[in-house]
Amino acid sequence: MLALPWLANRSLRFNARMTSFRNVRFDFSGTYGKSLLAFVLFPLLGLLSLGLLQPFATRYSGRYLAMNYSYGEAKLESDPQLKRLYKALFQAFCIVLLPVFVLLGIMAQHDWDLESLILVPVDGAAGWFIDLSPLALIIALYLAFFHYRAVARNAILGSLSISIIHQLKSEISGFRLAWIVLSNTFLTLSSFGLLQPWGAVRRWRYETESLQLIPGGSLDEFIGRIQPAEGVIGSEYTDLQDIDVGI
Repeated sequence: MLALPWLANRSLRFNARMTSFRNVRFDFSGTYGKSLLAFVLFPLLGLLSLGLLQPFATRYSGRYLAMNYSYGEAKLESDPQLKRLYKALFQAFCIVLLPVFVLLGIMAQHDWDLESLILVPVDGAAGWFIDLSPLALIIALYLAFFHYRAVARNAILGSLSISIIHQLKSEISGFRLAWIVLSNTFLTLSSFGLLQPWGAVRRWRYETESLQLIPGGSLDEFIGRIQPAEGVIGSEYTDLQDIDVGI
């Protein structure tokens, strides 16, 4: 856990410096202390608070990533709204609680306690749902996770600006992302790994097609004024590049 911030910063810096547009490279200049807060301490607090502080952790990590990226000498900024993140968290909780409420409704309708629910056989749709309730809860947790992740991505990238001129807009769907990841996993396992590259391209294509750049003026003039940052290559070819960290 103590090494994670250093590894994440090295990976982020390498990936940024190996990315360029119009011969101008990106860069990442995060520090160990802030990375420790973004990737270790705040997520741990979000976990210990049963998710109640997770929007704060999401907002801090998103701002940390955005504010330490640069395109040449142009800086990036992002300020996602806590209200939007908490709304996504509430929706995720509702998704998880839906099968629980259905199960409680079945118990109340038959005047059962937990022991009766386990021991008494039930026929029909109610019986099917009781038998599949563990699976339904797992699916609900899965959908809730990707819903929150998608909204967080939309909030962070949707408030991202380049030199306070150009804006980004993200419209990714958590349910579609969950379906893509789930089907990719199934196809990868069933093909003994042969379809893993296809699945990776499929997911990447969806994520990039859901992202838009909204120019605040002429891109040619903007890029013409951007000066490449000094010393962004050098020894970065020998840096760690096996850890992928992103929004």
